[in-house]
Amino acid sequence: MPTLDELWFHATEDDWKRALEQYWSHVKPQNLAVERRLNNLPEGFLNSMDTQQFYQFLYDEYFPWKYTDGRILVQQRKRLARYVTDDHALASLENILAQLVHLDVHDIKHALSVVMQIHGIGPSAGSGLLSLLYPTHFGTVDRFVVENLKSVPNAPWARKVGSIKPNDINILDASLVIEAFRDMAATLNNRFRTTFWTPRKVDMVLWGVRPQG
Repeated sequence: MPTLDELWFHATEDDWKRALEQYWSHVKPQNLAVERRLNNLPEGFLNSMDTQQFYQFLYDEYFPWKYTDGRILVQQRKRLARYVTDDHALASLENILAQLVHLDVHDIKHALSVVMQIHGIGPSAGSGLLSLLYPTHFGTVDRFVVENLKSVPNAPWARKVGSIKPNDINILDASLVIEAFRDMAATLNNRFRTTFWTPRKVDMVLWGVRPQG
């Protein structure tokens, strides 16, 4: 499997597409169905949802997608469940849903700040949700992705991500990495004369080329 350095400086588009397929080798078999579904959400997925449906989507699908460690999933679901245990909390989730439906996808930091209002969601999980809802504008920012980006010191994104601590990603860090995803996708599309590459696909490649752990 090529490294990110080899991909970026020497690879063909076929190499990149093979790396994209490697993403699925890192998905646990029990998570494959939800991964496939969430990776193919229709455009405007949230538009017809009411607040209860949005809550159930987060609880039943998104949180298991993001929090694959069972202990962390239990903890974060408890935080999310405050929306149904508190009599007035669903109104705040309704407001967040409305903001996500009408999101300015070009304002990365604001988009992250909106999604991070959801109980149980921080910068990494927020970027993940945005990457599924708006894959042409966002990618998922987590430890593996940041470590991979930092492994190529002479890359165009090195200055943006060089000081980020992979285990302590804040909203500014996530914004910078998403900017790097956007730049990388645009470069790949220009290099290969296509419109195929998106920030979401770039983040999937960054998972695909990481060593098996």
